[in-house]
Amino acid sequence: MPTSTTLSMNVPNLLADLNPVQHESVKAADGLTLILAGAGSGKTKALTHEAAYLVKEKGAQPRIFW
Repeated sequence: MPTSTTLSMNVPNLLADLNPVQHESVKAADGLTLILAGAGSGKTKALTHEAAYLVKEKGAQPRIFW
């Protein structure tokens, strides 16, 4: 299981490669998230970045995702 020490990327770099809609989705992660989009639009990228953001910025425990 990953620990917070394995997430060495800082938040600005974490969000830098997201498009504006993905960025908004990640930053609005205060509860449940529903992402509806077509194939290849970056849904998985947005969700994985959201998980990392919650751990790094909001202090969420990584174990809540597994």
